[in-house]
Amino acid sequence: MRRLVFPIIVASGLVMIGPSTAFADDPAGTVSAPATPGKKVCKIVDDRLDELSGIVATKTGFIVINDSALVDEKRKIFFLDTKCKVVDDLSYPTKPIDPEDLVLSPDGKTVWIADVGDNEAAKDGGDPRAKIALWTMPVGGGSKPVIHRLAYPEGDKHDAEAMLLNGDGTPLIITKEIGKPAYIYQPVGPLEKNNETPVQLKRVGQVTPSATTTNGTPLARIGNKTIDGGAIQPGGAKVVLRTYTDALSGTSPAATYWAP
Repeated sequence: MRRLVFPIIVASGLVMIGPSTAFADDPAGTVSAPATPGKKVCKIVDDRLDELSGIVATKTGFIVINDSALVDEKRKIFFLDTKCKVVDDLSYPTKPIDPEDLVLSPDGKTVWIADVGDNEAAKDGGDPRAKIALWTMPVGGGSKPVIHRLAYPEGDKHDAEAMLLNGDGTPLIITKEIGKPAYIYQPVGPLEKNNETPVQLKRVGQVTPSATTTNGTPLARIGNKTIDGGAIQPGGAKVVLRTYTDALSGTSPAATYWAP
């Protein structure tokens, strides 16, 4: 066991925010902090954007992606202005499986797309993915996304929906688990472009959210402790991991976690 340190992980100092019902097996749920209503910025009304799974804010508006879209016109990266109107879109050079999360690099120049989900396997009762992909592209578009293929350690298969970047820009994948901790994976070495042989991932930690007392639907109750998204504050001082009902905010800029 070795101790790893990087500036934005959320394994300690978490605050619960937002509307979930505590699990039946965890009756003493954490009392959720009262949610502060957000300010409405704009409304997305484009018919192609009917299952958004990732969004980042840019200087000129927003970039969004759909979740495992089955129709070509929806399986794109969309660029929105500050009023949420689609002003451009960009196709993937090859078909993604299930893009789930978007992350903006600390310098604001690169968009990361996490193709790490596995909705179709979940629907069909199949095994989760053993291999995943990350895509990178300039924040302003202008060129096709570049794919970086990765693989979980032998025997590991996961559905995931959250991605973060650590202090040196290394991608971190947080798995989507029900009834057990979410695992954190990172590449064992530098990413490769358009590689057929995936770069290996290693498990470097885990996050165990507590059940909360936030009200929610039956689906929300199941996902009360399930990580399904992440975001980074500009500058990397804080991150937020989202469950189906709450937002968990890392309060320490130098939090640590223990790797197995």
